[in-house]
Amino acid sequence: MTANQLLTAAQLTAAVIETLTLHGYTVWRNNAGRSQNNVRLSPSGTPDVIGYDREGRFVGVEIKAGRDKPRESQIEWMAKAQQAGCRVCVVRSIRDVESQVVGGELKP
Repeated sequence: MTANQLLTAAQLTAAVIETLTLHGYTVWRNNAGRSQNNVRLSPSGTPDVIGYDREGRFVGVEIKAGRDKPRESQIEWMAKAQQAGCRVCVVRSIRDVESQVVGGELKP
């Protein structure tokens, strides 16, 4: 898999988790909203991949594939998180992850 290869959302999610883990992040797939049995999960808008870096700082990565765009709840969640000093971003490729998160462009 190359850094600029088009991936499905599921493939990109797995690749993001693998890439961040290889760079020392502790991350996991996050489910938001409600389940079939009306069990409450993370708040609506919470990023697809969440965790923390080696210094303990929160990192949130919203995965978007193809023409998919962030929903209003996701935009609002990320804006609040950024105001609180959290590191969050939207990615469409592994190259995005490498530049925005691993490369240090992602700022609180």
